[in-house]
Amino acid sequence: SRQKKAIDDHCTSEWAGKIAAPWAKFEHDGIAKIKAEAGQDVYDISPAQLAEWQKAAAPLTAQWAEGAKKAGIDADAALKELKADLKKENAAY
Repeated sequence: SRQKKAIDDHCTSEWAGKIAAPWAKFEHDGIAKIKAEAGQDVYDISPAQLAEWQKAAAPLTAQWAEGAKKAGIDADAALKELKADLKKENAAY
């Protein structure tokens, strides 16, 4: 159908980048603006804090993996690919 073609033509990695890139830039630029304001502090999390967040998220990751497997997706491979892509884009923790 015409509607399905429109969705298929625009639900792509290319379009995701077109939509997300300006938003990500806006958010990233906002960090510098906040840091420049008097009385504002921006902190990076420590490795220990990161480990706590990862531990807290582990049940969610497991739940996602279970659903992915039920849908016929190799969850381990998908997660590995996601982590590699995030690392490549300097967006991983």
